[in-house]
Amino acid sequence: MPGNKEAFRFLNKMYNEGLLLQDFALDQLAQKFRQELVNGRMGGGTTNTNEPVYLGYLADLHARDPHAVLTPIDPFTSNDGRTPKPILEKTGLYIMVPSNSKNAEAAVKYLNWMARPEHYTTLQNGVLGVTYEMKDGVPVMLDNEETKRMLYNYLDYCIILNGRFVSAGNTELNVRANTAFDPRYESFSLKSLEYAMKDAIEVPRIKVILESEIKYGSILREKEEEMYVKLVTAPPETFEAVYDKEVAAYMRMGGLQVMEEKQAAYRDHAQ
Repeated sequence: MPGNKEAFRFLNKMYNEGLLLQDFALDQLAQKFRQELVNGRMGGGTTNTNEPVYLGYLADLHARDPHAVLTPIDPFTSNDGRTPKPILEKTGLYIMVPSNSKNAEAAVKYLNWMARPEHYTTLQNGVLGVTYEMKDGVPVMLDNEETKRMLYNYLDYCIILNGRFVSAGNTELNVRANTAFDPRYESFSLKSLEYAMKDAIEVPRIKVILESEIKYGSILREKEEEMYVKLVTAPPETFEAVYDKEVAAYMRMGGLQVMEEKQAAYRDHAQ
């Protein structure tokens, strides 16, 4: 994509100047990211909206240093002055039950059960009076050990929703529900959500099956991970050569076929 090479060159420059985690390639689950933030060794980073609040590590930071400051920013500006960032399609998440499943009927019944307000409210918030209380129509989390355990797992409990959900017709209530993980950080959460939605765009998707991706997808994903590390960690004087070599190898491994099929699918979709 246009600009990709220069983006990697910038990451390479930051890495070689010691501004990125030197062992970032090993931090597949972003555990080191959180540790560095909590320990005050990070100047900036990218998370999922108000993740530091709902995963609890902003509270951990302040438990370690009550005077620490973490603030949302919206710094990445495009050529036209916008600050675009990706959002999910309105559909959000597709949950599929294989037709050959021995428990297909039970799985669908389970999802239907989960879709009832009295059930997803409990799955997302725990027990009323134990982990949360209702305030002006919004579940507000309580400050106790039970709630802390809940915060780290609620997304897994309620797989049909990403983020807390209160009302299908009241966006304000849903926003307030998603800022009520910890009342101390309501302003942080509101600003984070504001930035997340500003100039947000759905990532273009090709809604057809590409034979080239079926054939080459797995090996190309492995190559992408390898390329990412090589390009970021290369000595600056060799970056140009490493980039050209890795892209050429990627294209030979099936990248060219995937690119051409995607371009054709985009053209067909546009028509």
